[in-house]
Amino acid sequence: IDTAAGQDIPRKKGPGVLRSDLLVINKTDLATHVGVDVAQMEKDARANRAGRPFVMAALRQRMGVSEIVDFISRDGGL
Repeated sequence: IDTAAGQDIPRKKGPGVLRSDLLVINKTDLATHVGVDVAQMEKDARANRAGRPFVMAALRQRMGVSEIVDFISRDGGL
């Protein structure tokens, strides 16, 4: 998901948030421009993921890439 979709996405508990192997919340660098509180979004993701992994990312700036690659390498069997 990306922050431009709104900070309530993790709070809505959709299937991507609840069931995905890895939730990537991208474009955190743009959050302030669309009125999104990244800290609240992270808190909601943490609460609704029930221990499942997620990454707060700004992929265009390469933030979060190493965590995603590590997850795919480790849990994806590569």
